[in-house]
Amino acid sequence: MSLTKWCVSEFLPPSPRNLPHAACTVAAADIPRLLLTFALLKASQFQDIQRSNDSRVAITEKLEVTVEEYDDIMSAIIEVELEQPIVHEYREQIKNFRRLTVKTAFLHQELSVRFGTVLAELGISKSSDFEPNATALSALVDSSHPQLINYSFGPWMFLRTSQDGEPDEAHYIPDFLFHSSAIVRNAAMKHLFHSEVTITHFFTPNTLKAAEELTPDITHTDNVKFRTAARALVTAMSKDFLFALARLHQAHGARWEEEINVALRQLLEPRIGLLESIPITCYSLPRNSSEELIQI
Repeated sequence: MSLTKWCVSEFLPPSPRNLPHAACTVAAADIPRLLLTFALLKASQFQDIQRSNDSRVAITEKLEVTVEEYDDIMSAIIEVELEQPIVHEYREQIKNFRRLTVKTAFLHQELSVRFGTVLAELGISKSSDFEPNATALSALVDSSHPQLINYSFGPWMFLRTSQDGEPDEAHYIPDFLFHSSAIVRNAAMKHLFHSEVTITHFFTPNTLKAAEELTPDITHTDNVKFRTAARALVTAMSKDFLFALARLHQAHGARWEEEINVALRQLLEPRIGLLESIPITCYSLPRNSSEELIQI
């Protein structure tokens, strides 16, 4: 892993000098995605799943890629691959390649709903291996569930399963958008975008528009259609600065130090996409825009 980290720091070329500053920033921001994509596609040549996975972990650590960013990059590659038709004559070879790709990407990860649906579709695991428990599904549907802990609005759902009053389970709601059941996906959409809290305070207009447009596809029964729509909406939420603020607020209420650090980093070291979601008013000089800022 040390050698991999050294190679990443020494051999990755910088952005072209003749590019404008904004273009250089965009090009540099895409380096982790390009490098990890290339590394994953080359994994089939080595056949050593553990070493290939270790190299990906080393790359993410050196480039300071967050867990969510890594998951989004790997998941998008694999989900898009699953949506491609299989040539019958090479059916087994293609299936074996896809299984190898998934194992290489997520060998070090705990099984989540999003990854689990992919693994089940590839025949690597059973859907029951990643299925959320009955309590979690009930709480997702019922906002007044007795075991549900309502700190504040955010991407997490906290459940109390013991007597000490502290949260014992945390479920990442956007992951439920990839669940095989349309009922569960619909419940996740209602939890995120139609709950009793004032949602307009936690999502920017672009995200709300995307949710409205993508809802029919996310609740559709077609695998390709709902997965594509869910991927687009999750990407929109990951670039929403109001949602990032809600995540930090929720993590602080739950006293979840690890999640607080992740949310803080997302806000203090924002990626380009997060900055794009901030209304232009916030970048202007404070002349006559105080009312607009208050509304934001």
